[in-house]
Amino acid sequence: MAALSVPVLAESFINLLIFVLCRPDIKSNSRLYDNFVRSNIDVKIQSLHINCIGFISEVSWSSPECAKYNSIVNERNDLLHGNFVVGKLKFNEVFFNDKVPVFKEYRSMWAQSVGVSIEYSGVHKVSQDISVVEDFIEYVLSCLEPKIREQVEIFMAKRDLGRNKANNRLGVLFPDTVVDFGVSVVPEDKVASDDIPEE
Repeated sequence: MAALSVPVLAESFINLLIFVLCRPDIKSNSRLYDNFVRSNIDVKIQSLHINCIGFISEVSWSSPECAKYNSIVNERNDLLHGNFVVGKLKFNEVFFNDKVPVFKEYRSMWAQSVGVSIEYSGVHKVSQDISVVEDFIEYVLSCLEPKIREQVEIFMAKRDLGRNKANNRLGVLFPDTVVDFGVSVVPEDKVASDDIPEE
């Protein structure tokens, strides 16, 4: 499951950029905004500099960062849609002596069954894929004006964001440290009687 959700890190980041930086004329037009938000991820990424403020350069889909990210997205989509390459599911070569299977090399039953599925699912390279997504995010951030990038990074580091409906201003709702506590007030005579065990 982790392998399937890695591209979501980048998709969430792109959606945050759109939420924070989308041009006011597009944001105020529900059809234009919905069209932008619902477009395919590659189209969305390539049109960030057109539909959002703060970009000093376009995000080049042919950059190494985008190409590697796109590979992860394609692998995830193949898994989700049940597309598979038979060659990747190969686990061994087998010959037959009449009806007796003779394997070219010994592998455990686990390696020949569950191991093949796990290997094909990409679980073994989740950390590598996360690094690819982090590089992709860093590349997109590098396309922003320095002051805008700084503001976006503040939003990325916070969990609770809000929008003032009166002026459409975005902000951080709560500080990093929040304390929640309560005080219980019990009458003194009640406390004393509760402490005495019943006989």
